[in-house]
Amino acid sequence: MGPLAPNRVAIAYGVEGLASGGPDSLTLSHTITVVTRPNSNFIRVTAGAQSVRLLAYMPASPDGAELVSGGFSSSAVTLKGNVSPNGNQFAGADRIGSPAFWPSENMLDVLVLSVTLDPAFTQDSPRRSVLRLIA
Repeated sequence: MGPLAPNRVAIAYGVEGLASGGPDSLTLSHTITVVTRPNSNFIRVTAGAQSVRLLAYMPASPDGAELVSGGFSSSAVTLKGNVSPNGNQFAGADRIGSPAFWPSENMLDVLVLSVTLDPAFTQDSPRRSVLRLIA
């Protein structure tokens, strides 16, 4: 999400309403979200969602954007193997139509990370303009 984005939320879950009686869970696995808009949120989750799981998730922001906001309690979020690099490490992230950082085979080699990534991250990460089935 670039610096001139019209809203402050990169990913919104349940804002159009949650399914009545259905499973209302959000899982992000092996995913990178880069936010360069000041005072932003990575994920907004509507109250009533059953669970939020962030597994090997990489949220990056130059100003420390809020991870989870909305009516879902951030203390109830399941976190496993997540890494938070500085958004300034992603060259061209503010050019939404043609970001320079992805797909770059050596991108993960140049990131300054506080912990080691899940080994499957580089193999399982989504590729730009490629759709995958969600299990």
